[in-house]
Amino acid sequence: MILCSSGVLITYHVSAQQEKEYFFEVMITYTTRYTDGGVWEAVVAELDKIGIKAEIETIDFSTWIDRCSKVPATYKEGGWDATTCNMGWGTDPSLIEGVYGSLKRRPFGWNIMGYANGRVDDLFTQAVSTMDLDARQEAYENIAEIIDDDMPMAPLLWPIHPTPSRMVMWKEGVDLVWWSYAETWYSQEDNERISIAMGNDVKHQIPSLTMEGGSNQFVSLVFDSLIRLDGDLKPVPYLAESWEHSDDYLTWTFNLRDDVYWHDGEKFTAEDVVFTFEATGDPELGAVWAYSMEAVESVEAPNDYTVVIKLNRIVADFMTGNQLPTLGIVPKHLLEDVPYEDWPTCAFSTTDTIGTGPYMFVEHKEGDYTRFVANSNYFLGEPPIKEIYFRVIPDKATALVALEKGDVDVLEYRGAAFTGEEIEHMKSLPELRVPQWPAFNVYGLWFNVNHPQLSNKYVRHAIAHAIPREHICDDILGGTGQPANQPFVPGYLGFNEELPPIEYSIDKAKELMEKAGYKYDYITPKPIPMSAYYLPAVGGLVVGAVVAALVTWMIFGRRKF
Repeated sequence: MILCSSGVLITYHVSAQQEKEYFFEVMITYTTRYTDGGVWEAVVAELDKIGIKAEIETIDFSTWIDRCSKVPATYKEGGWDATTCNMGWGTDPSLIEGVYGSLKRRPFGWNIMGYANGRVDDLFTQAVSTMDLDARQEAYENIAEIIDDDMPMAPLLWPIHPTPSRMVMWKEGVDLVWWSYAETWYSQEDNERISIAMGNDVKHQIPSLTMEGGSNQFVSLVFDSLIRLDGDLKPVPYLAESWEHSDDYLTWTFNLRDDVYWHDGEKFTAEDVVFTFEATGDPELGAVWAYSMEAVESVEAPNDYTVVIKLNRIVADFMTGNQLPTLGIVPKHLLEDVPYEDWPTCAFSTTDTIGTGPYMFVEHKEGDYTRFVANSNYFLGEPPIKEIYFRVIPDKATALVALEKGDVDVLEYRGAAFTGEEIEHMKSLPELRVPQWPAFNVYGLWFNVNHPQLSNKYVRHAIAHAIPREHICDDILGGTGQPANQPFVPGYLGFNEELPPIEYSIDKAKELMEKAGYKYDYITPKPIPMSAYYLPAVGGLVVGAVVAALVTWMIFGRRKF
């Protein structure tokens, strides 16, 4: 502040500290189905320490899917920069190819990162082309090492799924099979009606087009497959009552049941199976499970109750992960005259869905609920629960309130969905049960590897080291997750025991950022030089002099003498 000769007061301000600068900014998107009690807020705080400004946007699942389909576009271009997601190999590690395979991008898979590594592709092919478990294990271990080096996804945790409910979830001795809703709900005790709260709505009602939560549960109730998998990941009979394979594993023969009927009363036959598989493999349909037909040379029905599938190479996971034997079968008599382009929107896929499963579809009100009733003519007998509702409640806190009040009976929210405090609260309520079981997938931060900054793998590694996994698993999520270091799950085929944990270290993260070319002296606040003080003063004197001269002229310059 300076008083000029004119008496005019000139003021200026010098900031005591520069505004914080960042190397770059990223948007982290996640869906409402994975609200997680502050997990990503904690990660954002850590990224701030290494010069990355991250923001979080919560979006609905359909918007998330749409953005995933636009990668390699960045968030500003309609895609995304980084996103949280819970994905993995499910029942066989070969399924991870659908996430990391170069050709498995939406809508033909779940490679939402734009990741491509030819060596990984080759190893997946090797792993699925041999029945030797040791050889498969070695291939998957090599895949884990390459993915660890490339870091297209920063693993956070292996989820432990809770399914809070107001009822006995399964009878004694019956496993809860999370990927098989028909098996799960068929094992219930007698109950007239149950309501299941879900984080997202049913999007597709035809099995070959289905990959999302909500839709998966829908098709498991309405449709049947040749086989299902039990709690030990072993195939068990469903539409196929038995099967055999040739000595070279290239020919598989399925013997079908002869007592199965579609919900409209028509008889189920082998022609329905052939029709479903051929449609799934036809590029014009654009089925998400099209890759399961890549090794299929032919599918034939020598009679009404026999299906013969011939492969052009060994498919090691054919009965445990290929998806074909576990794919829901659709009725030929209702879909054969419908053009593939109309399948997603035709009456069959919206209002008149017909299957052979234990439950019949009745009604779907978008964004609200889906209603099913028991199939009294089901070949395994009428299910004990007579009516099932899927209630769409995107907000988990609202769903918890509904469960406590008795408005819903079960909460179905996959992934890192509940905090430790929420789990303990639910366990304290005598009317609720909270069974938990490990999942076969990994929850983490998935990168758009085409992003201008995230395309640098050292940046991705830096972010991975800035994630406080132990704190998140123990303090935020209350033990509903185990710190992860790879996409393969401990205790199952594919897990690489040689990979070390990913250390939480801001110092290590900064080293990696510098290795990527970022220098921290750029964003370190610098001392304010003396010129910052005397230049404004000089400027003030100059301005003061000018103003004083102007005032003098205005007062005296016009006066006549």
